[in-house]
Amino acid sequence: MTLSVGVGSAVFGFLLKWFIDNQRNKNPLILSPSQARQIGIDYSAKDYTHIFVGKRSKIIEKATKMHSSQSQLKNEWEDRLDKNMKLAESVREDLKYTIDKARKEKNKGIRGNAFFTEGAPKLQKLRDASQNISNCLNMIQQFDNHIKFLQQVESGCTKRQTIDNMTDRHAITMDIDLKMDEIFDALNDSLELSTSSERSIERLWLSESDDPAEE
Repeated sequence: MTLSVGVGSAVFGFLLKWFIDNQRNKNPLILSPSQARQIGIDYSAKDYTHIFVGKRSKIIEKATKMHSSQSQLKNEWEDRLDKNMKLAESVREDLKYTIDKARKEKNKGIRGNAFFTEGAPKLQKLRDASQNISNCLNMIQQFDNHIKFLQQVESGCTKRQTIDNMTDRHAITMDIDLKMDEIFDALNDSLELSTSSERSIERLWLSESDDPAEE
């Protein structure tokens, strides 16, 4: 009995959500979640989904203020991106120096140990910077989508015209989703540090850790 009630409630909830979304799709003034996702804007914020409700002059005035705010936030995230890119480059150069220094060691065990004691923390720092770069790029893309949407509203476009204008331009709704591992792998490639070489260093270190140090 309890299971039936639970399933029935879930089905009812799904149908209710579908009905509301469908009604909003038809509403000439309110963006539904699916329409907001389609043009790449925040569908959880009523400032966007309900922006077409009200007098035209008030709508344009609100869109102009929001545009200014989004542009400022975009600039702040672009500054963060610039800082993280500079940090990643600095760490990359420092890591390259550490690797080159380790390669000069004659003892293979010491060479491997030098990488793991000095290089590993820098490698983690590089990974963190890469993650921040990815986050910044995604946030900047989100602000771009919002700004393009608000520009349409500022120009006096209706909900339908705005959706049509934005969906006709694929680049506007195309997300930048640079995965951390992809950035990390690209930076690793520039250092000539493949997964196999990392494992090789680890094997050498483990295999020779008990051997006497070479003179």
